[in-house]
Amino acid sequence: MSATLESLSSQSIVSSDEISERIEEIREENDRTKENEEELKALIAIRKEGKNISDDWQHGVSLISETYFTEHAQDYVNDTGEVDTNSVIYDYIDWEGFADTMKEDYSGIMIDGTAFYLNDY
Repeated sequence: MSATLESLSSQSIVSSDEISERIEEIREENDRTKENEEELKALIAIRKEGKNISDDWQHGVSLISETYFTEHAQDYVNDTGEVDTNSVIYDYIDWEGFADTMKEDYSGIMIDGTAFYLNDY
């Protein structure tokens, strides 16, 4: 069983592939419940919105949770080597401010009441 809408919304990072997999799983069920139908409609709306934001949706894009985005920004800096982690200045970086600036290159999408961000380029 793939991740449900509720479990997706509690993750730090969600792949667009996970959303598509859950849609297909629900569609293949023979005895859908009202809850499954509601989840399917919500997932299809999320996928439609995601495809409008990113041309790469079908190839797998990452959606980063609002609650994880500051850590994501810090991981980005660490991974790219933009700032040496051993540098004295590293401890003085306003990570929340940097994350807010990074969000300018992202678009927001809601998953079960939780804000997620994905690149729109």
